[in-house]
Amino acid sequence: MKKNQIKAMRLLVLAGALSLSIALSGCGHTSSEVLELKQQGITRLEQGDYAGAAESFQSALDLSGKRIGAEETDLSYYKALALYKAGDAQGALSVYTSLMEQDEDNWEPAYLRGNLYLKEGRIKEAVSDYRQAVQKKGEDTSLYLNLYENLMNAGEQEEASRYQNALLSMDLSGGSDYYNAGYMYYLMKDYGQAETNLNTAKESGRDEALLMLGRIYSETDRKEDAEAAFASYREKHADDASALNDLAAALMSVKDYSGAVSDLEKALEIAEGDIRLAIRKNLIAACEYSGDFRKAYATARELVSKTNDEEIAREYEFLRTRISYENQSSTSNNP
Repeated sequence: MKKNQIKAMRLLVLAGALSLSIALSGCGHTSSEVLELKQQGITRLEQGDYAGAAESFQSALDLSGKRIGAEETDLSYYKALALYKAGDAQGALSVYTSLMEQDEDNWEPAYLRGNLYLKEGRIKEAVSDYRQAVQKKGEDTSLYLNLYENLMNAGEQEEASRYQNALLSMDLSGGSDYYNAGYMYYLMKDYGQAETNLNTAKESGRDEALLMLGRIYSETDRKEDAEAAFASYREKHADDASALNDLAAALMSVKDYSGAVSDLEKALEIAEGDIRLAIRKNLIAACEYSGDFRKAYATARELVSKTNDEEIAREYEFLRTRISYENQSSTSNNP
């Protein structure tokens, strides 16, 4: 596998906004019909049928009538995500623009449109949208951290430093602020400051700080401390599939692939709904990195029949070819 498919500790959010310039017409239908179409769209997203998902979300919007409320806004974000994944970046950008026009005080559409501009290489527009988002939201360590990571990943170091400096100059208050500051120091490889802030976040109830502390301990050759931090997180979230998935991501980041496989298998035992697909995809990656290609293949074979996800299809073909080659080699060496 060329890259780690495990969910990153932070994601570049690419949700979307499709055209709320969509002609919302009609007298309106029951909310149950709208919700049914919304769930249909979500299911299609999970299955990798992005064009079909966009159609479902649009149908739900058409049934909603002329009102523009919270449900319609949520549907538009979903539709934009589906459009982007279907390859229609311009359609997604159009929805973000419409959402920005409809709620000028809301920072999220500007942030999300900025993310999409950044992915499309339109740096000037991305920078403008990011600055709008900050102006609307005000000081916020989480937003600053996301903007910093996004811009650094895009190679825009000078603009990224604007948000790094903004975060580090803030007066911190509460576990979330200390966690974000600790994460920023971690990215800067200032492990001392990172550890100090993350410990404060942990004491304030931010259990995610244990995952970051585990990574720091691993990277600074404090194996026992790392194992203790990860074990503490596992104990606190033994019945939370999503949390175990996050734990696996942290373990993958420190190359504990067998540990990641174990936690992902536990997560699958208790997972329900949307998260199951993500866990299975992550399990394929973890199995490959641990060298267990047969288990990775078995998981991919089961998954490929349940989703139209192109990434899964490619991974399945890679694993099928590898297993076939191994079988042929084994046969030729044992006449």
